[in-house]
Amino acid sequence: GSQAVDGGAISIGADYTINIKNATFRNVSGLIGSVAKIGSRSTLTMEDVKVTESTGTSSMIYAESASIVMLTRAQFDRIRTDGSGGILTLAYQAVAEIWNIEATRLSIGGHGGIATIERGAQLDMRHNVIRNVVVTGDG
Repeated sequence: GSQAVDGGAISIGADYTINIKNATFRNVSGLIGSVAKIGSRSTLTMEDVKVTESTGTSSMIYAESASIVMLTRAQFDRIRTDGSGGILTLAYQAVAEIWNIEATRLSIGGHGGIATIERGAQLDMRHNVIRNVVVTGDG
């Protein structure tokens, strides 16, 4: 586990690129972005990643404006957020691809069980399996 800070496992500022392959994150917690917080114009690629037990006040991954998030072949289990956007928050003009992920037991306190998307952001989801999403907010 980690301290209660933004980006529980990964926190990068503006204009960075980070690639993560074959990683396992267990019992990760953070405020904004319980697993990762990505700065403006940065790129995060996660491939063959497993996240088990993540808690935070906001999304598991928080992507700031004009950033890019690509998730491929990932497994997410027991993800809990107090706020909105369970897996992902996409800020202004951020772009995300979520392909071939399996997500189970998501518990969302706000709205947007899978994602919260702000103006001009784009989300492309393909071939995903998502089960047991509980949203106590409004959507």
